Amino acid sequence: PGQGAFRDCAAAFHTGLGETVAEAIDGGTPYFGICLGMQVLFESSEEAPGAQGLGFFQGAVRRFASDRVDASGGRLKVPHMGWNRVEGRHALLPAEDWFYFVHSYYCAPTDPSWTVGVAHYGDPFCAAVAKDRVFACQFHPEKSQDAGQDVIRRFLETPWS
Repeated sequence: PGQGAFRDCAAAFHTGLGETVAEAIDGGTPYFGICLGMQVLFESSEEAPGAQGLGFFQGAVRRFASDRVDASGGRLKVPHMGWNRVEGRHALLPAEDWFYFVHSYYCAPTDPSWTVGVAHYGDPFCAAVAKDRVFACQFHPEKSQDAGQDVIRRFLETPWS
């Protein structure tokens, strides 16, 4: 996890690292993606037109519109930084809890069944996805105190057989 750029990450993945990751995922190795580690699983990003992600999830990474407003009509800043509530729909994210976010882009999967966590920043957005042995989140569990530690613990304790 950490700050990064889609183009640089995708380029690194297309120099062999991505093939290694894809082979590991195809071979049954669990994958936990955080922030950019989630975004690179998608096909493309508005951050880097022309750069190709891994395409594990069909869909694109979109930039938050600069004209987003909250429920009271106040303008929301981009990047989205701070604590936000996530509505979980998965064994690793079973309930509603608060997580820490730092991002200007969000993932828009084509299949809504892959979205297993939803947060709101003016409008609802995909905060976590899951498919097979892959779980990825836009929030930072390592910065999200007990709630984040619980997600990491559940991932590590999952019997992936």
